[in-house]
Amino acid sequence: MGYLSVRWNALAATHIAALAEPPILPPSVRRFRQTHVQGTIELKPLADGTSNEGGHVVILVHGILSFGDWFAVARSELENSGFTVVPFSFSFVGLIRFLLPLGFRNFSAKRFSREVEDIKKIYPNLPVSVIAHSYGSYAVGMALSKFDISLERVIFCGAVLSRDIDFAHLRGKVTLPIVSECSRIDILPAIAANITWGYSYAGTHGFMRAGVVDRFHELGHSGYFNREFVKRYWVPFLRDGTIIKSDVPRARKIHLVSKAIAAFPIKTMIAIAVTLAIIIGQIPKPLPCDSVWILGGIYSSDTYSATSQFVEIVSPILKIRPKDSRIRKRDIVRITATQGRRAILIDYWASGQPSCDGLLKYPSIERYKPLDVDFVGLQLAAGEEFVVLDIDNASRGRDEYFGEYLRVRRVVDGDN
Repeated sequence: MGYLSVRWNALAATHIAALAEPPILPPSVRRFRQTHVQGTIELKPLADGTSNEGGHVVILVHGILSFGDWFAVARSELENSGFTVVPFSFSFVGLIRFLLPLGFRNFSAKRFSREVEDIKKIYPNLPVSVIAHSYGSYAVGMALSKFDISLERVIFCGAVLSRDIDFAHLRGKVTLPIVSECSRIDILPAIAANITWGYSYAGTHGFMRAGVVDRFHELGHSGYFNREFVKRYWVPFLRDGTIIKSDVPRARKIHLVSKAIAAFPIKTMIAIAVTLAIIIGQIPKPLPCDSVWILGGIYSSDTYSATSQFVEIVSPILKIRPKDSRIRKRDIVRITATQGRRAILIDYWASGQPSCDGLLKYPSIERYKPLDVDFVGLQLAAGEEFVVLDIDNASRGRDEYFGEYLRVRRVVDGDN
């Protein structure tokens, strides 16, 4: 039994080693494609009868709103031409993640760079190239710019990668030129460049940069993924760098919609609108009268301690203050918070008349709310300062808590 156990362990170790490191094919079968699947080798003759000495790995990278539906067609044609194909996915990339110019984009680039490193560990002696569509072009381009990875050849289609990328910096990391498949009738890259930051219209109008060959077609955003296109344009380029000229001239008339998109920079308009909204939000809103009532806070009837306070004293009328934190007439107060409807300005009575002067009237049963107050009014912005003219806490003692209402006006020169 001891001999059998040792023999079995030796065989198991040999088998595990074989799975971890696939055997090298002898020269007599190099005309066959080798595909490693969980440690096995599948041999298939090349469909066109040509040789692919040494092999070549091609990574497929999809764009947004997709799990790479086009992978199957491209993979089949590339594998028939002798390439080892590795589909790569970021998981599903929705519109929100695509549009936000924040951390997810860097995450995509980093994740792709790790994938390249892993592939090169699995296929240490094979060149690695990539075909990236739409948002995939951005992830690949940023990965090449920011991380220490290298690729053999790169094909972009419907690219949104920024045209400002330093392609000269990529020399030595990629075999230039990069091929970019473009289409003047593909308006999606132009829309992406127009509505958010970090992208470009390269997939529509081309990169127009040294180190990139812009090849124009008359295809939609996902019109590149058919067997004829893959075989005619991508296989020759991936195999030996041959760039097949397109039948569509670059000088074709620009699509009218693309012109319209370029004429109205939506992201700039959004930035201007947000800036104006912030500026306008800082302008004090006009009051219905010179003085108005506001709810200063909710206090305990026993201790006068605040349970909710919407103002703070910034310049007290009494320079030597008692120990309590009560607000007094002529104090200057600042709006500190707006808790729902309680903190807004009491700008009109329930009858519709402006709440300018006079004392508040209270019912006999409801807690700390005046009888004739309509809380649907103007909201005071946090940070606004007012002078306290009058204080009404007539509801104190009726219940466990009471509301303290302040009649205030805006601060003017000479106040404290």
